[in-house]
Amino acid sequence: MKYIKKRERFINENKDLVRDDALDTLAAQSDGQPSEVQEPLKKLDSAKAGSKVVTRFAPSPTGFLHIGGLRTALYNYLFAKKHGGIFYLRVEDTDQKRYVGDAEKYIKDALEWLGIEPDYAPWNLGPEPYNKMRQSERDYSGHIKTLMDSGFGYYAFDTTQEMDAARAKDKWFSYGAKTRMSMKNSLSLPKEEVDKLMTAGAPYVIRFKLPEEQDVSFNDIIRGNIKQNTKELDDKVLIKSTGIPTYHFANVCDDHDMGTTHVIRGEEWISSTPLHTLLYKSMGWEAPQYAHLPLLLNPDGKGKLSKRKAFSLGIPVFPMGGEGEDDKGKMVKYKGFKDEGYYAEALRNFLLMLGWAPSDDRELFSLADMISEFDLSRVHKSGAKFEIDKAKWYNQNYMQEQDDAEILRHVDLGSTYKYGEEKMKMIIDIAKKRSTFPGEINTVTDIFFKPVTLSAAEKELASDDFKKVFTQYIEEIDSINWDDADDIKQKIYLVSKANGIGMGKVMRPLRQAIADGVPGPDLPITMQILGKEECIKRIQNMMN
Repeated sequence: MKYIKKRERFINENKDLVRDDALDTLAAQSDGQPSEVQEPLKKLDSAKAGSKVVTRFAPSPTGFLHIGGLRTALYNYLFAKKHGGIFYLRVEDTDQKRYVGDAEKYIKDALEWLGIEPDYAPWNLGPEPYNKMRQSERDYSGHIKTLMDSGFGYYAFDTTQEMDAARAKDKWFSYGAKTRMSMKNSLSLPKEEVDKLMTAGAPYVIRFKLPEEQDVSFNDIIRGNIKQNTKELDDKVLIKSTGIPTYHFANVCDDHDMGTTHVIRGEEWISSTPLHTLLYKSMGWEAPQYAHLPLLLNPDGKGKLSKRKAFSLGIPVFPMGGEGEDDKGKMVKYKGFKDEGYYAEALRNFLLMLGWAPSDDRELFSLADMISEFDLSRVHKSGAKFEIDKAKWYNQNYMQEQDDAEILRHVDLGSTYKYGEEKMKMIIDIAKKRSTFPGEINTVTDIFFKPVTLSAAEKELASDDFKKVFTQYIEEIDSINWDDADDIKQKIYLVSKANGIGMGKVMRPLRQAIADGVPGPDLPITMQILGKEECIKRIQNMMN
């Protein structure tokens, strides 16, 4: 009676907010304290009413978070924020055999680095229905009872040996409408025998009773209407013999309980969606809207991007690196985008454009712009090639946007060379333009902060033509305006011409002398920064 009064009071206070079929669950969870659940309920209810959306990212803690999963998280986050809704993270850890202890922390760290902040997560708890964010901590007993009462769930007592025998007899064996009555389950056995097995504690699983040869269709936001006949499906196990729900059952129950309005996930889950659609129907629930994202393809466009392929190509497919198992169970060290020197902003842009097209020709988006512009209607159906050179292009763009202090933080200044503020800014600008990653900055800046040490082979690049030109160049060096890179370059041209030597013949050894052969930085500007005395020293070192 006490609970009934609490429930009635709860329903009266919240009747404009949630669907009737969610009230029982939420009222029970509130324990008669609606004030503690008021805010999340308002968010949940308004989402169900159509004013907001609720999306989720539901990774399994079975290893590193793959880049495809990170894209899924980003798209869910952007879609929710675009519509002023909720984005939450739920850890789907029902597969305890594959559970990796530090995987959840890895997921948290990766999302934080990328700037994707869930409204609710296991490490960011809130009131119900968002304070049990790990499936291993959730109670499904009420939903299991609903399933069994609906007639769509049934007990299957088949042993491993009996299942093996069925498969040996028919290599195409599928546990479903055509075979279930020949197996050992509560549909084929007399009630007395089922009761006896249950009383004796015989191991069982709970399977889903699929309708026979029935078309099941759902509308995919990206792909349109998708239809599948149940004859192509089997009676999936929903509850394992341990009592733990499988992914299919827990996933549907959690999405319902947490008010998920849009399920945005990878293309590989399309084949499971008819089953999920039937599960919603069997439980008397409204299914969310589905959007299945395109596959990420190998750089050559052939086949789904795999860890093994990425490892063989030496490209990162994880936000952060570390040691883990490859596709064959061998322990290897994987590269991560963060460890390789990618900026989070660059990776976000790269992920955004993997299967999505903006309404204009822009390629660089702030996070706020992403939220404003993101639209599922612009997601491609076809797979997206994982072009690592494009990721590098994004990183180089964001490298140029870093402030001088950030770039300088990576520079080995040494103690030999000192420059004024103006020249330091010139050095940093060159480093920004000529580097893709922070780890490459010193390759450029060492030109200015470390003396050039040439090998005998490198000195041999100084041909007689070079020596003739630069002997005269040094003799006339005081006539050059060293504050003007064009004047420095013009003098090289004039001296080369006076000696009947093409300028191209002397520029390669000059780069070796001045910049230790480092390609890229404009040589006259480099000489301007180094100054007259240092340039004389380096040219003479080349000729000696």
